[in-house]
Amino acid sequence: MKARKLGLNALIYGLGGMLNRMISFLLLPLFTHFLTPEDYGRAGMLQILSLLLSSVFSVGIGGSLSSCYFREESEGGKRQAVFSAVLLLLASSAVLLVGLLPFSGGLADWLLEGREWTSLVVYTLISSVCGIVVLPFVYSLQFAGQSRRFVALSAVSTVISALLNVCAVAWMQTGLAGWVFSQMLGQAIAVLLYAAPFLRGGLTGGRRDLVKRLLLLGLPMVPCFACMYVMQQGNRYAVEWVHGLGQLGIYNVAISLATVSSLAVSAFQTSWTPYFMSYRNQPEEARTAFGRMTTYYVYFMGLVTVCFFAFAQPVVEIMTGSGFHAAWRGVGLLALASVLVGATNLLTPAQYFSGRLAHLTVMQTVAAVCSIGINLLFVLSSASLESAAAALVVTYLLLLGIHYFWNRRGYSMELPVDYEWGRLLGTAAAVAAVAVFTLVCPAPTLAAASGKNFNVLLMVFVRSSAIVAVFALWLWAIMDSGTRSQCRQLLGRIIQRRSRSAA
Repeated sequence: MKARKLGLNALIYGLGGMLNRMISFLLLPLFTHFLTPEDYGRAGMLQILSLLLSSVFSVGIGGSLSSCYFREESEGGKRQAVFSAVLLLLASSAVLLVGLLPFSGGLADWLLEGREWTSLVVYTLISSVCGIVVLPFVYSLQFAGQSRRFVALSAVSTVISALLNVCAVAWMQTGLAGWVFSQMLGQAIAVLLYAAPFLRGGLTGGRRDLVKRLLLLGLPMVPCFACMYVMQQGNRYAVEWVHGLGQLGIYNVAISLATVSSLAVSAFQTSWTPYFMSYRNQPEEARTAFGRMTTYYVYFMGLVTVCFFAFAQPVVEIMTGSGFHAAWRGVGLLALASVLVGATNLLTPAQYFSGRLAHLTVMQTVAAVCSIGINLLFVLSSASLESAAAALVVTYLLLLGIHYFWNRRGYSMELPVDYEWGRLLGTAAAVAAVAVFTLVCPAPTLAAASGKNFNVLLMVFVRSSAIVAVFALWLWAIMDSGTRSQCRQLLGRIIQRRSRSAA
């Protein structure tokens, strides 16, 4: 039942995130028409700044709040934990604004190559504060299992933000400045939307002991998030430094398309924490359950990754302007990197069960330091986008290896897991084969596939579908009989429901 609940929650969160990703995907032709690669490059640098600020000034609230929340037995105690986190983040955000607003011009000159972009830095700082303050309200919904309400609020905030973006960029034609300003407004509205359900339950006071515990647990996580930041964003710095804002803009388009894969990853991550925490006092059951979940994750995410490798080229060439077509070569690898990030979460129960979250920082520090050399080596060796994306894949593979070795040695605690290595390695090998084939043997370009040359377009999509089908058959061949039976039952239920709805 626990596994079924994990799958159901992941599906609900995935459906909620789908709207966000689909809107971003559908608006891509519009934005690539009104914005240049240099605009996308500047937007990417602002996003890097926002992610850095969130990593530092959120003071590790994601890990610390989950620990404090689930330790409280009463509903009132849980609410106090959430409100204590809000107060802590308000204080942290005040430090952010006071410390960085006076230096907005210098940041604009450094990141965006001109002080005329100072207003964009200011918008980004305010947007970052909104993104930090909203976190406790978001986590409170997730921890309480209110997945449907979370999805509804996410959908509303996404639609509002998208409408603001379209009005600013397409209707008012304010360019990059309007885009960044509308994103700031969208973040502010999101804070109000997510805070409303919590505040309807009445105001509650914070507790000094909870604030102290949040800091004690969260501060060791800040270097951890900073290391993740270096690993995730270091290659963007390398691309901008070596190849300029234009190439970074094209690379950001690849990242935007690849983040659709993070839809499934983030849905799993959101459901994974409450799932594995339910096994905190059941290590023997966890041994089998975590192994099976790892297999299911690799099966499903492997299929998702193959879809990105197979369809990246035609989708990018159809959905973007000609100046962004080169982005397709990085999409599949970036999607794979996103999947590997999710895979690292499968290895974290030992650190959460033992309360030794600082161990995550140690492992990620080693990987982050190595990632600097990896990024420089790959980006300097080639001007192609896939080199930067490949550096990200290698970095996360390294982190996975370090984390597995750490758990295997029992440095955090003894928590053995029965992994199905044959099936895991078989799936990984098939994904690698698809990656090599699609990058080395690309489909015919669709630049000439307009008008009467529709057959080229059809051929490309048939080729992509065939790649996915072959991979799916391989998965079916290596599955155990129990998993095949479950897949048949699930497919049967889906067909029955569709038949009833059609009738």
